Formats: sequence, C-alpha cells, structure tokens
Amino acid sequence: MTADELTKHVTDEAARELNDALGKIVHCLDQLDEAQIWSRPQALMNSIGNLLRHLEGNLTQCKRSCI
Repeated sequence: MTADELTKHVTDEAARELNDALGKIVHCLDQLDEAQIWSRPQALMNSIGNLLRHLEGNLTQCKRSCI
C-alpha cells in the first residue's frame, strides 16, 4: 500500500466514523426538547447544548487550520 493509498483509506474511514457519530448525536437530540438540551443536572455540570457548542467550535477551528 502506498502512502497516498493509506492516506485515502484513513481519511475515508475517519469521515465514515464522523458521519456515523453525527447520526447518533442527531438521533439522541431528536428525543430531547429545548429545556432538556439546556438543562444542567448540577451547578458544576455543563448542559448538552453547551457541550455541543464546544464540539462545534473544535470542528470549526480544525476546519480552518486543516485547510
């Protein structure tokens, strides 16, 4: 396997994994209402919505630095 073939294989697999993860996230979020998404179980814990904002920021930052 050449380096280019390996790069393509790893990239394709990573894209598939991320797409699968996105499907799972959407499936779970579809089961919650707005209040549940932003609810904090305890004062020192983050809400699901806040965690998703951080994930979005990480992906946006990666997208900008990977181009």
